[in-house]
This record gives sequence, C-alpha cells and structure tokens, in this order.
Amino acid sequence: MYFVVHPHRKGPTNSQEIEEIEDFLIQAGIVKNPQLQNVKGAQRPKWSIKGAIRSGAGNRSPAARQFVKLFDLPD
Repeated sequence: MYFVVHPHRKGPTNSQEIEEIEDFLIQAGIVKNPQLQNVKGAQRPKWSIKGAIRSGAGNRSPAARQFVKLFDLPD
C-alpha cells in the first residue's frame, strides 16, 4: 500500500490541488485495473490519441506504435 501525502508547509491546505491529484491517481488506476472499487473522480477524460491513449481495440499504425514507444506508454 502506498500513501501520497500533502507536503507540510505553512498556510491553508490546497484542497483543489489534492482533489485533482486524487482524480488523476484514480483514473490512472482504472487504466491498469478496470475493476477498481474507488470510483470517485473516475470519469473518463473526453480526449484521446488514436492508437495510443483511450482509443479502443484494434491494431496500431506504425506511427502510433512509435508514439507509444517514445512516451513509454502501456501497450
């Protein structure tokens, strides 16, 4: 189990920043494990990159394969 904690600094806690980080981590977790139980903030972003990110099933073009390799994205 890992814990992501807010750094200790003076002043009020940035709740919006913490919420954005939580949403990002949940979305990234759902990519790896669609059965993830914590669905708060799990809405799927509206954008995609064909053949690389959230583009559905199918064969990737040679350019998409190069893009995925360049950015070390999951297969």
